[in-house]
Amino acid sequence: GTEGATFAISAAFTDASAQSQTRIATINWGLGGAAVSGTVGFASGSGQVGGSYTYNDDGSFDVVVTVTDEEGMQGTVTIPITVNNSAPVLSSMDDATIGTGTTVVASVPFTDLSLIGYDTHTASFDWGDGTSSNAVVRPATRTIEASHTYGAVGSFTAQLTVTDDDNGTDTSSVTYGVSSVPATVNVPSASVWSLLAMAVGLLVALLFYRRRTSVEGGR
Repeated sequence: GTEGATFAISAAFTDASAQSQTRIATINWGLGGAAVSGTVGFASGSGQVGGSYTYNDDGSFDVVVTVTDEEGMQGTVTIPITVNNSAPVLSSMDDATIGTGTTVVASVPFTDLSLIGYDTHTASFDWGDGTSSNAVVRPATRTIEASHTYGAVGSFTAQLTVTDDDNGTDTSSVTYGVSSVPATVNVPSASVWSLLAMAVGLLVALLFYRRRTSVEGGR
């Protein structure tokens, strides 16, 4: 089984005692805690003990199964199990086209079957332009954050890698098309043109008024 997934166990036993006796079973899952109850099925002198548990982290564990009948007679078996690591899985990223000098801000979710608080993770970006950088991992939300500014025109394939503390890893790629930024020409808005027209009109009216006054004064 793997961490974060339900691990089921089954152990067989025999008992020559009467069918009518009640039998109980306990399972210690090897984590140092108290044993828990297991299910018991019994018929015709043989039975089966079952149980399930979810390990939140990988490792090797000795599972101890004990069956006890009404007379206090017990049978115990130790079952060694191995729980494998579950590698993190990155969400896909969307390709984008940007201008030179524009800062790319990436926020990429990932999943891991291990519950939050058990596995730890690191991440890094290879930006595809000869540079790389470590990314910030947000454990509470399992999100990876990073930013980068491309200074040259071209098509760049960036690769994000996330790794857990057991060397489980995943990668995801995204392509950024970087184009040159065109020159910006500031065109006045309609409101600015209105103000300019009003100013020109006032200037013409003022000049006409001064000229008319000058002519009347000369009569």
